[in-house]
Amino acid sequence: MKTFKGFIAERTIGPTTPIAWQKSLSKALFDVGVELNTLWLPMAPSIFKRIGIENFRATAFHVTDNSKFKGIEKMQGQKRSLSAAFTIPAVNLEQGIQTKGGTIVELDANVLSSWKYDVMSTPDKSGRRWIQMKQLHYGNNDIDKILRDAQKMVHEILIKHFPKDPDRDWKIENTLKGAMPATTMRWWMQLRMKLMYPDNPATKTADPVLKKKLSLVIKDYLDGMEKVMRSNVKQLKEIFTSYLNIRKMKSIRQWDEQIVNDIKIKKVHFVGWGSRTDMEEFAKEVGKKYDTKIWDSSSDLQSYISGIAAKETGQ
Repeated sequence: MKTFKGFIAERTIGPTTPIAWQKSLSKALFDVGVELNTLWLPMAPSIFKRIGIENFRATAFHVTDNSKFKGIEKMQGQKRSLSAAFTIPAVNLEQGIQTKGGTIVELDANVLSSWKYDVMSTPDKSGRRWIQMKQLHYGNNDIDKILRDAQKMVHEILIKHFPKDPDRDWKIENTLKGAMPATTMRWWMQLRMKLMYPDNPATKTADPVLKKKLSLVIKDYLDGMEKVMRSNVKQLKEIFTSYLNIRKMKSIRQWDEQIVNDIKIKKVHFVGWGSRTDMEEFAKEVGKKYDTKIWDSSSDLQSYISGIAAKETGQ
């Protein structure tokens, strides 16, 4: 297992190009609902490698704008992950998905997990992406065992880290015996509040000593979720790779999501900029290092992207 620092020490893309939907683990991991499937699952290359989930190289596309392009460029060859797609509607090529659009980066990428729909993957401050476990249900997958293992893991963390009550003889392990998932999740959400603001939750005056303990909780969560993934690795492999051989959406208004890393830029496409002159100038600058193409029609670019997916899957 990695140390906590080993998980969080990776830098963000850059000081002037923050990652979309960037969240702090100390908040995001506890910002969940009362169902077990709202727990967050790490899409971490290091974890995948340790538990034996193979990766696959494929051509994928990332929609961005000129201001974010340098950030994508800096990610080449790195472990930090990125959200990309095999299929993208024409309107999103111009308007964007999580950022503004108009600059579409064609990537040779390492696919960590492949999804037929947008799983709303969320990066933390290190750039590592997470998905909520409810996304594993797609295709009517029976993930009851995975959820039971996750509940057991959360119980172990709560028993280890939930603060003792000095005013009464109370043990959280007794409360958790035979607990329904909703009960488990309520205590899980309470754990952060108890550690961060034990004296006065209303005014949110943080206790610096207990606040440090939260980092240990996060480390145990990462280690624990790795164990959950390891014990269910066969099923997770099937879920993560089933869409790789399809790469086709029924609706032209939808996009899929591919969580990728170790990227290499193959080509950069441009379409739908407000100013043709600005687009041509930026394309000329990018063209000093990469192949580029300016498209007059986003529909044509959409067809090109779909054609790449069809070619790679032999369709």
